[in-house]
Amino acid sequence: MSRTMRSSEPFASACARFGVGEFCRDDSVALALRSLVGTPDAVHARNFLRRLGSLATRRIHLRSDDPWPVSVAKRWWVRLTRGLHVEFRGPGHVLSIGRGGKLHGKALIYGARNRVSIGDGCFFTRTWLDVHSWDSELSIGNRARIFGHDDLGCTLVLLRGQGRRISLGEECLLSYAVEIRNCDGHSIREQATGKLRNLQRDIVLERHVWIGAHSIVLKGATIGSGSIVGAGSVVTGTIGSDLIAVGRPAVEKRRGIVWSLDEPKE
Repeated sequence: MSRTMRSSEPFASACARFGVGEFCRDDSVALALRSLVGTPDAVHARNFLRRLGSLATRRIHLRSDDPWPVSVAKRWWVRLTRGLHVEFRGPGHVLSIGRGGKLHGKALIYGARNRVSIGDGCFFTRTWLDVHSWDSELSIGNRARIFGHDDLGCTLVLLRGQGRRISLGEECLLSYAVEIRNCDGHSIREQATGKLRNLQRDIVLERHVWIGAHSIVLKGATIGSGSIVGAGSVVTGTIGSDLIAVGRPAVEKRRGIVWSLDEPKE
């Protein structure tokens, strides 16, 4: 019995951080969890499930160093993350998810000590968050919308390097088959000196930015608040606020615009 208690202490300490909610009344689930993850009794197992469920409508913080039994309680884990399928590899990662919203996609967080933050009321479909970095940060602001598509292409946010950052501001809108990537995927060096020529760089999308379908936002890009990037464009530098930019590379086409999620009407 003492061995079981010792093995379950990390679970108890992890659960102790969470608030009180309604007990899980499914004894069969609780007993199964007890046998699989070593909780000392069915009461502790029910407490664990109850606390997972109570977090589904609150802001949550998940850490890769916590002893979450993802494979055992998968349906609870997905409920906890608003539908986002999360995979941690490496120590010190922190994932923060805001209140409400639906997040249909995957988050792969590899490396060490990365921070991923998703704001309140966000909505994702077919979205892939790929973080393979060290001491880096991916932040997505409140009420962001990312609309990947099963047939037309998922939307990818790719973060690489050490100490790097990708920031999507509040109310940003990304269409299907969009790529936001702060790296080239492979190194390019000078033949004579071996100097690396394509280091990873930060990307910033300010508040209320709309990225059209099949567009690519590359390393070092900054897009000002209220701007629109037309479908099929490639953003390589800085784009100002409240304008439309189109092309490869994207350049300003019209200034002084305002957009909303409403359907256009006469």
